[in-house]
Amino acid sequence: RATVVGGAPNYTYKGASGLVETRLQLDCYADTYLAAKTAGRAAEASITAKRFVQGNTKFSGGFKNAERDDFSAPADGADKQHRVMLDINLWHGAAS
Repeated sequence: RATVVGGAPNYTYKGASGLVETRLQLDCYADTYLAAKTAGRAAEASITAKRFVQGNTKFSGGFKNAERDDFSAPADGADKQHRVMLDINLWHGAAS
């Protein structure tokens, strides 16, 4: 699951740079710790340090800011699961 938890435009001494930094929290749930960690690594590899254009948005890179592990019941009340939480800073702007 991906959740946007914050973001702000980037500024230089000359004003707005045209880039936005968005902070994402990626939650990877699984029945075992190894499976959750493997899913977290795959999610991280798919988004970090990649450059691509999607529609009208140019993504200039994603960088892991933090990682946490947890073992708890999800909000929907299901059985306890292992969770790997990744905080990713994602840089993007308008495609030219």
